[in-house]
Amino acid sequence: MSLAARPVRGKSPEAYRPGPQDDQERVRELMATHALPGDGALGCYRIADSSPYSDVARALECTVFAEAFGNDPEVMAEAYGPYERHSTFLLLVDRKQQLAAGTMRIIMAHDGGGLKTLDNIEDEPLRLSAAKAMAVHGIDDPSKCWDLGTLAVMPNYRGQSAEQAVSISLLGVMYQQMGRDGIDHGVAILGERVYRWLTRVLGVPFHPILGSPPFDYLGSLNSRAAHVYRPDFAPALEAHMRGLSPEVLRMLEPQLTRLIYGQGLPPVVDVE
Repeated sequence: MSLAARPVRGKSPEAYRPGPQDDQERVRELMATHALPGDGALGCYRIADSSPYSDVARALECTVFAEAFGNDPEVMAEAYGPYERHSTFLLLVDRKQQLAAGTMRIIMAHDGGGLKTLDNIEDEPLRLSAAKAMAVHGIDDPSKCWDLGTLAVMPNYRGQSAEQAVSISLLGVMYQQMGRDGIDHGVAILGERVYRWLTRVLGVPFHPILGSPPFDYLGSLNSRAAHVYRPDFAPALEAHMRGLSPEVLRMLEPQLTRLIYGQGLPPVVDVE
């Protein structure tokens, strides 16, 4: 059983159905009606679930997850529907081309529960106690924990440098927003490739929840249910940087300083 009853389903599969031309027009409209400050290559919106522009992020999620894992709009609506009313989206846009580049879904707790990762670990195959996970990992107030529900980068921004630029920007904005909102903990189910990149390459202090093993999740093999404690984030990355060879440090330092200190991150515009 979950910590709290899961809320009713909130979106039909149509909200996830990609429509490239329509989505591009909605991004242009969003950028025209919600001006982005600065002049960087990327801009970022934090979009409430109630905003009509939130479906741009859902369609992006489905575009990426259908290609990678076979998750069609029906699967996405079933998996994320119970959490829609407590989701917000970070949407990264390419300012020059006026295209969506990537998105991250943040799921917030309600009524003492409602975090997707903690609900899912109670199901097969892990069968772990969410209450025990919270106690062991120090999550004494669910309202100070975010579930990092999705991280998706559009296909035309794939390739090592472009994909990492989008991913790093989303992760850096997430970290800054956690600090802004007083959020101490994050939980997520991460694919093995992403988990290795975050923990081994970048040194982000994600750890398996209750030491749990990899498991299959929504078509993603060897996923990890993971926890991160935000106050450990910067010290862990700084220590990781000190342990890198000069050659590797030169390669990773721009990404790591962006994550730790927010250097070069796009400002965030709230959209209700």
